[in-house]
Amino acid sequence: MRFLLLLALIGAVFWALRRSLGEQRQARLERLALPGTWRGEARDVLHLQGAATGGTLREQRADGSERRGHWRWAGETLEFRFDDGTTERLEVRVFGDQRLGLYGAGRKNQLFERVRSG
Repeated sequence: MRFLLLLALIGAVFWALRRSLGEQRQARLERLALPGTWRGEARDVLHLQGAATGGTLREQRADGSERRGHWRWAGETLEFRFDDGTTERLEVRVFGDQRLGLYGAGRKNQLFERVRSG
C-alpha cells in the first residue's frame, strides 16, 4: 500500500512539474514574439508569420534570391522547412526582445534584429 501511495505521489509531482515547465516555455515563446520581420547583419531578411509556435516564412537573401516554407519550434530548436525540401534545425540565442542569433549548418553566428513597422 505504501508503495502505491509513493508511486502516486511521484506521478503527481512529475505531472505538476511537466505542466509548469510547459507553461513556462509557452510564456517564453510568447514573450519572444518571433513572428515579424527580422533583418540580418548580412542584409538577409526573414519574414515570419503565424503564432508563437510556428507558421510560414519567407527568406530574402542579400543576393536577391528568396526561399519560402514553414517554421516551428521543435523542442528547444527552431526548425525551418523550405518548399524546396530542405530543413534547417537552428539553435536560437536571444539578446533582449529585439535581437536573436541563429546557429546551425549554414548559419554560423547569424544575428538578426527585429524590424519595427511604421
